[in-house]
Amino acid sequence: MDDQLTRIESAVQALLASNEAMRVDIAKLQIQVAFIEQHYATKADIEMVKTMVAGANSAVSDAKGELYRAMQAQTWKLISWMTVVCSALTAAVYFIARNVH
Repeated sequence: MDDQLTRIESAVQALLASNEAMRVDIAKLQIQVAFIEQHYATKADIEMVKTMVAGANSAVSDAKGELYRAMQAQTWKLISWMTVVCSALTAAVYFIARNVH
């Protein structure tokens, strides 16, 4: 009978030690959860950032479109100017070649 009681007592002691180890682990997990709650974003934060990014993307898209339109206008101005200059130079060379001996 004493042998059985000692086995039961040792089993209880092992359970108590295991219980204490679990409490320590739970305390560590609670600290980690508290850290996560303080430092990580919530769903509301993520949605707020998404709406801000969507607004910024539309503004960037508008700016890109405006830039491309301005570049196209500048390109055609440059092509027109170069055509006029090259035509004038061709006419000047032709005039010099025909009239200067």
